Amino acid sequence: MKNVLILSAIAATASASPLVQPNTFSAAPHPVSVPITRNSSYTSPAARAKANLHLARSRFSSKSDPRAKRSLITNIEDHFVSVDPAVKHLRDYFTTISIGNGQIFKVVLDSGSSDFWVPGPKCQSSDGSCTAGGKPISLIDKSIHSTGLTFSDSYGTLSAAGDVYFGPYTIAGVTAKKGYFGVTTSETAFNDQAQGLLGLSFSFGSSNPNGVTATVGEVPIVALGLKSFGLYFSNSANGDSGVFTTNGYDASHVAGPFTYG
Repeated sequence: MKNVLILSAIAATASASPLVQPNTFSAAPHPVSVPITRNSSYTSPAARAKANLHLARSRFSSKSDPRAKRSLITNIEDHFVSVDPAVKHLRDYFTTISIGNGQIFKVVLDSGSSDFWVPGPKCQSSDGSCTAGGKPISLIDKSIHSTGLTFSDSYGTLSAAGDVYFGPYTIAGVTAKKGYFGVTTSETAFNDQAQGLLGLSFSFGSSNPNGVTATVGEVPIVALGLKSFGLYFSNSANGDSGVFTTNGYDASHVAGPFTYG
């Protein structure tokens, strides 16, 4: 029975990340939630649960640091889902984002990085990464403009590089009127359902000297004016889906208010 409780706890969890501290917020006035989806896989729910068992034990063990029990999981890439090779395609949750004049893209939500990029029309990849998730962005959109700059990002064995553009983009009810984003000319190992990646972290500054916003613009959470964001992950019985909420929390999944200091 104890194992069942542990697996349930890690299968259905929520996280809220404060972007302005100290800060107290509630469901009012305008939190907006959108669905998120886990990249599909042939790995069974039992295999996924087994791969994440060590995370659940460390989090809920009676010997663990009390702060770890109270902490909320926010880094999808490294902490919530195992990066064991057997389940590596399960590490990404994605949702949709609108760029320019209504171009829609599926983007991975990554709280461990701070760049935003989508595939470009000149993107090349040896493993099909550029076209795995769908069509590239159309640069004839008059609301999208080139900066003349380039970017290069790496995520372990994954990588993306290309040119930096700016224009409006919208996600979960918030809009960056002049947001900077990458348009890839090369990608490696991004061959899942999503087309691009949206980093939700603060700027990494000099530690990411070749990033999209290293020399121009603001990282997405600043450009979007986010005061907070939250993530809810359902279990496999509910379709491996979830919810991404901006500027508040989804009261149907978690209780508040939350206070950060």
